[in-house]
Amino acid sequence: MSVKNFLYELYVKILFRTKYKKQEFFLCSRGIGDTVVFLSKLHDYKTWYPKNAIHLILQENHRIIAEGYKKYIDSEHYEKGNVIGIMDRLANQKMLPRNIHFILPPDGEQLLGYKDLSICDLVNISMGIPDTALTYEQPQFSWKPDRKEEIIKQYHLLEGKTVILAPYAVSVPLISKDLWNQLVEHYHKKGFQVLTNVKDNSEYPLDGTEGISLRLDEMYLATEYGGYFVGLRSGLCDLLAYSKCCMTVVYPANKSKDWRDKYTFSNMFFEKKIEEISEEDFALWIQSLK
Repeated sequence: MSVKNFLYELYVKILFRTKYKKQEFFLCSRGIGDTVVFLSKLHDYKTWYPKNAIHLILQENHRIIAEGYKKYIDSEHYEKGNVIGIMDRLANQKMLPRNIHFILPPDGEQLLGYKDLSICDLVNISMGIPDTALTYEQPQFSWKPDRKEEIIKQYHLLEGKTVILAPYAVSVPLISKDLWNQLVEHYHKKGFQVLTNVKDNSEYPLDGTEGISLRLDEMYLATEYGGYFVGLRSGLCDLLAYSKCCMTVVYPANKSKDWRDKYTFSNMFFEKKIEEISEEDFALWIQSLK
């Protein structure tokens, strides 16, 4: 073990014995999608366990998501990703204190898709919520009026006629840009403002589009205002599933990974219809739009 990792592990063990000693905590050590599904179930948790306080340990980059569910949270504590990673490793070694609870089982990814188990099912199990609780509470974000107008002007958003495309994702492989470019051409012909979601300088807008880079809560605002979103399956999709935008999710072609079986929205019972397309059918779907 490197000196750096040793020091981080020592730091985490000290946290367990001091800061995280006296209360029950939920550890949000997974991706953005898992965290937002967990947060949307806090209202059910409070219904079943009204006397239980909710104390969270989250990654720093999940802070803005938690802001949307503040009314349910008694306290939140933010740690860097490498600290959260060590907590994960200690859990696999059965060294995690009993007062620290995962929002998903440590082997959650392996369980996804087994007998149609969804992320929501696993979250319910972790929280002790009956599987009949099928409701999800959308985040209650708030934006200053001047910031909303600034976003609309900056990206030339057309209300109800803007599509945000998300061809990049961390959790799944990318698919052919030729297909995305065909989609860009279709929306341009329909008079849409077409934007590409880019997180940093390593990602580039699709040909003929402008890049859009916003905090998660502001992306939520932009998609609701613009009305349309098409993207690779990612944690962003989980967040936007709560929004009012028309949403299409694309799954890469890799049967060995069973992306669609594991991460489908079809067994999560959201109020709105989320269209789900496999990469093999993406071109045909684009053609059907014309």
